[in-house]
Amino acid sequence: MKIIVNGKLYNANDPIATITDRGLLLGDGLFETLRVDNNTIQYAEKHFNRLQKSAKIFSIPLPFSYPQMLHMMKTLLKENGLSNASIRLTLTRGPGPRGILPPEKMIPQYFIAAQELLTAFNTSTAILVDHIRRNEYSPTSQHKTLNYFDNIVAAQYAKEKGAQFAILKNTKANIACAHCANIFLNIDGKIYTPRTDDGALPGIIRSNIIETENITCRTLPASSLKDAQHIFLTNSLMNKVSVDLIDAC
Repeated sequence: MKIIVNGKLYNANDPIATITDRGLLLGDGLFETLRVDNNTIQYAEKHFNRLQKSAKIFSIPLPFSYPQMLHMMKTLLKENGLSNASIRLTLTRGPGPRGILPPEKMIPQYFIAAQELLTAFNTSTAILVDHIRRNEYSPTSQHKTLNYFDNIVAAQYAKEKGAQFAILKNTKANIACAHCANIFLNIDGKIYTPRTDDGALPGIIRSNIIETENITCRTLPASSLKDAQHIFLTNSLMNKVSVDLIDAC
């Protein structure tokens, strides 16, 4: 399999990582995951715009333009013989000395990998997690950062309980999102989704649904899950998946 590192093609097993990279050491970086259907990269410009906005907020220089990103992704798909795929673009602040503060001179690094798109399921199961909370006050809740440990632990908990997805509450016990997706609730014929200031990531598919359908963004207490006649999750790879809520006990 071929990958792209800082604009150049490599074999996936080539030694390319450096132990001083802040993305590896501190989770100091961002990422985007894009879906490819029949050689068409879905919502590529929206993904780039979100990455660009996040990079600006976190003061990480973006070392490529939108046309350059698109060219690299198309090259990667061709090199790997993929027409239906998922693409992961990872951007880090780059190498730096020991310590928390970023170096004065930043040399950002980026990595692009693609793999065959797995068949998504139409329905699944989800479980509400209580002991892991999404911090709606943290800037990381609004951006696709490399800080994913809470999500990993939540996903592990869901798997142990026999569910595919974990639903996370925020610090005020209101619904925020699933561990890797946005959440929507159909209550008495009206569809609601948590607000971004409740900890919901401004997802690409989420924004598309809000723009095209009659969706209300509002604070949703955890009890709303029991009131919902239908619950579905969205992200860029699976688009929309209906879920049944299971009890943790």
